[in-house]
Amino acid sequence: MGLSPLLRIKEFLAAVASIESAHKIATGELLDLSVQQVLDCNKLNRFGFAGGHPIETFWHVMQNGIVETKYYPYNGLVGECRPMNGIRHIFIDDFCCLEYWDDAELMTAVSRQPVVVGINASVAFQLYRGGILRGECSARANHAILVVGYKSFLEKPVWIIKNSWGKNWGIKGYAYMERFVEYPYGIVGPHSFPVYPIIKPIETTLVNGLNSKTF
Repeated sequence: MGLSPLLRIKEFLAAVASIESAHKIATGELLDLSVQQVLDCNKLNRFGFAGGHPIETFWHVMQNGIVETKYYPYNGLVGECRPMNGIRHIFIDDFCCLEYWDDAELMTAVSRQPVVVGINASVAFQLYRGGILRGECSARANHAILVVGYKSFLEKPVWIIKNSWGKNWGIKGYAYMERFVEYPYGIVGPHSFPVYPIIKPIETTLVNGLNSKTF
C-alpha cells in the first residue's frame, strides 16, 4: 500500500520536530518551526533524496536556517521559496547518523533527545490504534518518525514513537514499537537511517545567539 502525496510531504515533519526538540533542549525555548519553508526552499539534493530525507532537511537548516511557522504557514503543497528577509532564522550546528543495527546506541541517543528514524508505513502501521506494533517495519523505509523514548509495555521492551499524522492516529499521535525485532527488520534495521540534529547549548541571549540569525 503506497502513501498519498500528502502523507509523503508530512515526512518532513519528523525532521523539523527533531530540530524543535534540539532547540528546546539547548536553549529552553520551544518554537513552532516552518515545515512549509523546508518544503519550498530545500533544493540541495546533496544526498540524492530529492529533499525527501531528514539529512537533506538538516543540511538545509545548517546552511540556510528555518523560521517560525507564524511567518511561513503550512499549506501542504510544494511552492516557490519565499524570502524571509528581516526574520529570525534558527540554525543547527551539525547532525549525527547512528549505526543502523545498534540498539544500544539508539537508546543512548534517545535518552538525550528525540531521533528521526525511517520505517515502513505498512497497512498495520497506518491502521494502528493501540498495543505494540510488530513486523517488518523497516524492510522498505518510506516514512520518517521520531523515537522519543523506550520502556517496558505489556511486559515487552518497546520504543515510544511520535508520528506526524495528528492526534487521531495511534495513541494520540504516539505508538509503541517492538524492540529487538529480528535483523534486518525493526527500528534499527539497515534501512532506518537513524539521525538527529545537533544544537550546541549557548549562554548568550536567544536573539543574538549562535544558533539564530536575522537576515
